[in-house]
Amino acid sequence: MVGEGVVSTSLDEFGGAITPDGNTIFFNVSVPRSYLYVICVSHRVNGRWTEPGIAPFSGHYRDSDPVLSPDGNRLYFVSDRPAPGKTTHDFDVWAVDKTASGWGEPRNLGAPVNSSVNEYFASEASDGTLYFASARKGSLGGIDIYRSRLVDGRYQKPENLGPAVNGENFSTIEVLIAPDQSFLILGAFGRSADPANSDLFVSERRGDAWTAPRALEKINTAAREYSPRFTPDGRSLIFASERGFPTEARERPVTYDEIVSRSSTIANGLGNIYEIPLAELGLSDVHLTSTAKRPVLTDAAASPPETSPAASTPKGRFAAEVFGEGVISTPALESGGAFTPDGREFYFTVRSPTTTTRPVAAICVSRLRAGKWSKPEVASFSGRYFDYAPAISPDGKWLVFTSIRPIGASPARNDTDLWIVERRGSGWGEPRNLGAPIDTTSEEQSASISAAGDIYFSSDRPGGKGSLDLYRAVRGANGWTSVEPVGFAVNSEATETHPFVTPEADLLLFVSVGRPADAIAGGAPYPRGDLYVSTWKDNTWTAPQRLPDTINTPASETYPFLSRDRKWLYFTSETSWATVPVTEPLTYRELTRRSGTLLNGGGNIHRISAKAAGLDLPK
Repeated sequence: MVGEGVVSTSLDEFGGAITPDGNTIFFNVSVPRSYLYVICVSHRVNGRWTEPGIAPFSGHYRDSDPVLSPDGNRLYFVSDRPAPGKTTHDFDVWAVDKTASGWGEPRNLGAPVNSSVNEYFASEASDGTLYFASARKGSLGGIDIYRSRLVDGRYQKPENLGPAVNGENFSTIEVLIAPDQSFLILGAFGRSADPANSDLFVSERRGDAWTAPRALEKINTAAREYSPRFTPDGRSLIFASERGFPTEARERPVTYDEIVSRSSTIANGLGNIYEIPLAELGLSDVHLTSTAKRPVLTDAAASPPETSPAASTPKGRFAAEVFGEGVISTPALESGGAFTPDGREFYFTVRSPTTTTRPVAAICVSRLRAGKWSKPEVASFSGRYFDYAPAISPDGKWLVFTSIRPIGASPARNDTDLWIVERRGSGWGEPRNLGAPIDTTSEEQSASISAAGDIYFSSDRPGGKGSLDLYRAVRGANGWTSVEPVGFAVNSEATETHPFVTPEADLLLFVSVGRPADAIAGGAPYPRGDLYVSTWKDNTWTAPQRLPDTINTPASETYPFLSRDRKWLYFTSETSWATVPVTEPLTYRELTRRSGTLLNGGGNIHRISAKAAGLDLPK
């Protein structure tokens, strides 16, 4: 691990661009789920890395992926900061040059490298050819690798590296080119057993062609591995990994205290920076030299004054209150929720922090005693597997939840299923898989139960309109007999998930991600969940209405549900202090302090009166 306890900490770190003298490291710290990326810098003094600070050109926008040129004289990074003449809000490649007194001002590389969509992770070969990732038109997959040759001081039209490197089912967001262009290291989603995680791969150049990417098996784990760099001596590879608590084997259920305490350790499942010799990967050392005559970054490409980019700015102020502050909602990560019919038990999800690696997640319960909520504990049926999103039937006899636990003797799968436990006295029975027709080999998740016993849930099964759609499993005399889409008006080409239906099935709340009306991360290129409502009228669900900005924020709002008396709307929000652009001066110490507080962006449970939410409806 690089700089354990200083550079690599309990925060989310990745990157690791070290200057040629080996004494300065640029790396990223992110605030998970808020997508605030800050470039930090640490210096090596007497053989030890010093307390980091925020780089002078960072700290206001989403600045990510710092990569040094082979000679160390230019630092590339990507940012969503505004640029002269730019009308779209997305990530572009920027660069800052080394000067006699430090580092200059960032400059946008402009066309043809940058486009109207996202560009990611640029690295430079010795001759100045720039390799980078882009989602531009003509890509073979979601995000492809391109290169732009440097000819007479100008970048040429980017070339797609072709199907050997890119592909329909892959999103390759990182490319580190060897200075002599003999091989490249790729950080890609979709090439591993778990498509939700990225791993590192190598592709070698054979004449004008590239070999099929080979997994770097001595690096890749069940966690996410990403963000490659070369060490200044060219003998090792620096990379980031989310290995740790979430990927550890467990022979017994995890406890609530373990989730909370392990979430604040270095190996909590957020990114840390590691180093491994290239020889162990079967790769030759690289020589970090440069003959490039780079284009001069002119004042015309300078960053403009810091102003908020055009975005879907919320029209109202977030008005919800934190529920169970300090007990249920804490600096740990909480989501979802369901009350028992008597209102004296509250079931919800507590999970460890990660970005894309599947976290440790357990269903916990807090009990109302003498008017106060008790310290949560892991529910009797949870703690061993990835369990989340509890829903309780109106009569309190069933609890349905989402899990990837194995079915019988079969190994655990990557796709989620719905499971059910039945009330047994004051406790619960053993979980059982709901099976067909509800569970399939696709994703089934986030249930809600009507008084009639119908289960509303989301799934990405074939035949849907979006990546996830809402469905209703109809309850018959002998169980759930059929599954049908909730309705044309509700499902869209976006993502619909986390449904809540009232016992009477006359009102439906749900989460949508990617609708045009959504507040999209303050204008950033990250769609976030917003809450919507639809009512049952004339034997159909009405066109959904987005809930007001007193509820929906530029962060993500998820898992809505109403109290039994319909007086309160409960939901999960990732709202935090980290609103981009950050207008106040931000220091590394302040970033660290705020990451350990409530409303740190990880997710807390909130509530607001149904009347204030526009949901003041009769029972």
